[in-house]
Amino acid sequence: MAGGAFQTSRELFENPIWQNIVEFRLFFLIYGKAVFAEEGVKVSDDLTLQRGEWLRSTRKLQEDLSYVENRQVKTYSVSTINRTIKRLERLQRVCTKTHELGTVFTVLNYEQYQGFGGYRTMELGTQLGTVTEQTRNNNKNVKKEKNLKDINTSIFDHWMNKDLVKHRILTPQIKLQISYKLNHYSADEIMQAITSYDEILNNPNYKLNTRWGLLDFLEKGHFEKFLPERDPYTFYPKVVNDLVPQKQTKHRKNKEKLLGGGASGNVAGRSEVYPVQSIGSLPEPN
Repeated sequence: MAGGAFQTSRELFENPIWQNIVEFRLFFLIYGKAVFAEEGVKVSDDLTLQRGEWLRSTRKLQEDLSYVENRQVKTYSVSTINRTIKRLERLQRVCTKTHELGTVFTVLNYEQYQGFGGYRTMELGTQLGTVTEQTRNNNKNVKKEKNLKDINTSIFDHWMNKDLVKHRILTPQIKLQISYKLNHYSADEIMQAITSYDEILNNPNYKLNTRWGLLDFLEKGHFEKFLPERDPYTFYPKVVNDLVPQKQTKHRKNKEKLLGGGASGNVAGRSEVYPVQSIGSLPEPN
């Protein structure tokens, strides 16, 4: 495992993992160090690493992932590494099992990463697969990319059809965020969240007046609040109608005194009109 090489698709740069430095480094460390040999590698009497597997302790991972910043060697904390491992498992990039010597990492879809389905490669002068198989794989990849592009466009159009912040075009950054969310949620869930945000934002009965663009909505943790499972219509508070008169300010009290004669002896602020006593009458005309 010390030497050799492994190939990687340029599609990596469009993958959300490219944006997360720790996640990117850890995954490619595991992927690059994983056993390539078909027969596997025996590590101990009770452990033989199979193709696509790698054994490493968390402490050793700290050393592997150390980096230099401001002329100082720094390492990620154990909690950061463990959290990233859990995330890679959740994204179904790797799975793990515990052994007394450390953690056994298994790269899921290892064969796919090595062959990349439709790439026409030659290994030791022997073509991998027939032309027909490669053409079929290429067609599948093209269809998959087209489907993803159509879904991205549908979600973007759904946003643009709402009374929300408008965008001139579907930018690469927005595409990347949509693709990232599609790793965790369905297109229907994303569009339902957009609909809920639109209805709550534009409803005067709800206390929400923040207008996010689609990129901020997706990448800054706002999106999840509007998922159907979160019940956003009860999550966001409603505006309470003022059924009870508001507490009077000093300015308002003075204004009412001027308009109402300034009666200070009224009970509970109630104004009273006293009858005018007749002192006499005017003489009747002749």
